[in-house]
Amino acid sequence: MSLLSPIEVGIAAVCLLLALIAITYPPLRRLQRVRQLAAQFRGAPSLPLVGHAHLFLGLSPAEACTLFMGLFDRYGGTVKLWLGPIFSLLLSDVSDLEVVLGGTQLLEKADEYDALKRWLNEGLLVSRGRKWFARRKVLTPAFHFKILEQFVEIFDRQARQFVQSLQVALQSKRDVVHLVDYIHLCALDVICETAMGVSINAQTNVDSEYVRAVKTISMVLHKRMFNIFYRFDWTYMLTSLARAEKRALNVLHNFTEKIIVQRRAELLRSISESPVQHDDVDMGTKRKMAFLDILLQSKIDDKPLTNLDIREEVDTFMFEGHDTTSSAIMFFFYNIATYPECQRKCVEEIVSVLGRDTKTPVTYELLNKLHYVDLCIKETLRMYPSVPLLGRKVLEECEINGKIIPAGTNIGIAPLYLGRCENLFSDPNTFKPERFDVVTSAEKLNPYAYIPFSAGPRNCIGQKFAMLEIKAIVANVLRSFEIDFVGDASEPPVLIAELILRTKDPLMFKLKERVY
Repeated sequence: MSLLSPIEVGIAAVCLLLALIAITYPPLRRLQRVRQLAAQFRGAPSLPLVGHAHLFLGLSPAEACTLFMGLFDRYGGTVKLWLGPIFSLLLSDVSDLEVVLGGTQLLEKADEYDALKRWLNEGLLVSRGRKWFARRKVLTPAFHFKILEQFVEIFDRQARQFVQSLQVALQSKRDVVHLVDYIHLCALDVICETAMGVSINAQTNVDSEYVRAVKTISMVLHKRMFNIFYRFDWTYMLTSLARAEKRALNVLHNFTEKIIVQRRAELLRSISESPVQHDDVDMGTKRKMAFLDILLQSKIDDKPLTNLDIREEVDTFMFEGHDTTSSAIMFFFYNIATYPECQRKCVEEIVSVLGRDTKTPVTYELLNKLHYVDLCIKETLRMYPSVPLLGRKVLEECEINGKIIPAGTNIGIAPLYLGRCENLFSDPNTFKPERFDVVTSAEKLNPYAYIPFSAGPRNCIGQKFAMLEIKAIVANVLRSFEIDFVGDASEPPVLIAELILRTKDPLMFKLKERVY
């Protein structure tokens, strides 16, 4: 093997140097532009290299939530935040939010959502560009009122199992209960049956492999949010947490894929046996449709969705419809337990609409008559939005109301902060459901101040589904039990703003059979 001559070595060194410049110069130039534009925004003092990361070191999740809220209070409607070389802007000015959420220019999700991709792959929540647009168009009919009307029977049946589980707890002398455990299992049963058309019986089989896998994924997402070592893939993949996630994802993905294969075979068989009946199924007139069935019959560019396409959307529906609903229901019970007059009004309305016979099933029409309950849910989501922080990614340099935003910026929007702003809501720390009554309330609400389901083209596609599910569950529980909060109602719960809003300590409630 011949050695390189000095000239050849010199040429190779120059080529290597040019390659390094070509690789590093554009990012450094972009970073210089970002820093130049970042100077126009206010923010806490930062340190070289780490930026504001030092502010979060050693903080508990609850303390990190308080810090975020404090940054908004101290630095106004636009706050800059550096985490190493990653630049973010926290926005709370509703005129800016209207531009970000209401338009079509900033539809890309922020980097924070990347942790979900191992589970959801490129489902609707995290997909982008043309794929997102095509999927959104295909999925919209799945939330037509005729489909939602069928789901109410599932909401009601699973809510009754929820009530039965609480009655068993009371019979065993456990009048003080950790409601959120029961709520999670009920919501999981609901979402699994509506999404895939099968029941996992989570409420009666809490130790099933699927339930354990869902709990593991929730734990993983929590730890990745608040541990710097877990945030970067190259360090995270070396940990036991990553291996636990992989095992849980195998369970979740295999379960979903098995159901997809079974349902596709059933669909093909039904088409061959009764093509006329199949045509009528599209709007759910012949038999109850699951979310999965609608996807199996959908096409994009005249091509049916693949099993992977369908799995992405079913898993996304499972994620978005489980934890978010559980959070909303838990905080609803907290609010009406600490505001007994509101609980009394809810019960009066439920009885007037459903009657005193707790065996009377709830229906789509009856749920739509629960006007005051609806106000209480909306007020709960103002104070305790299930998704406390939304994020978008700026792909190309753009302008928002005169402010030049550099490419690569992560934009953070906090429904949790907006709901507590005195300039947006009167007496924001008080539970006042009547503020949402469009007939009687004098309070004029800005549509971009109240965004528990986001807003604009990328808003939550399942918000009507969620509202109906919450109503069905709370109506069944409230007509069966009186609910009291166990704790100091004058001290608000300490919050943790993960992907889903939680409390630092469990909220405990005392239940008593309701007597009419």
